[in-house]
Amino acid sequence: MNPFIAALWVLVAILLVSPFGVFTLAQESLNSGTEPQVMPVSYMWITFAPQILFAGLVGALGLLFWHAAQWQRTHRQRNGAKQPPPS
Repeated sequence: MNPFIAALWVLVAILLVSPFGVFTLAQESLNSGTEPQVMPVSYMWITFAPQILFAGLVGALGLLFWHAAQWQRTHRQRNGAKQPPPS
């Protein structure tokens, strides 16, 4: 197992889950009567949550394609590289 790929999976998981928690916390702080300094931070989190979620989705798709390419390379090596390609 490649530790860098494992770390990327952890990062992607954080990117996919964190926008939902951040959005919930930002909504709670905006709906409550808090200090004016908190409101710009809440708006910032609400603004960036969709982009963070999109980055997580792109990362997950990239990792899935990487795993597919690795599986294909391993599968070809096991079955012999001299097989003709399907036509």
